[in-house]
Amino acid sequence: FLSVSFGFELETEAEVIDFRLRDAVIRDALITILSSKTVAQLTDARQKEIIRYQIKKRVTDLMKTDQLAGVYYTDFVLQ
Repeated sequence: FLSVSFGFELETEAEVIDFRLRDAVIRDALITILSSKTVAQLTDARQKEIIRYQIKKRVTDLMKTDQLAGVYYTDFVLQ
């Protein structure tokens, strides 16, 4: 069981609005990325940074912007 939350830092109010409009697509991308990982990958600190990069890249591609300033783990529970 994995419960994880992310925070996304965006540069402009317009990007915040666009992010909210693409909520379902972004959530789907996050689920797809995370569900492709093994338990070992999810618990390894180096792999977590790789996952963060993958998420940032995917969300940037979905939003068609390079202004995504940051992706942050705000909650992470793995049982």
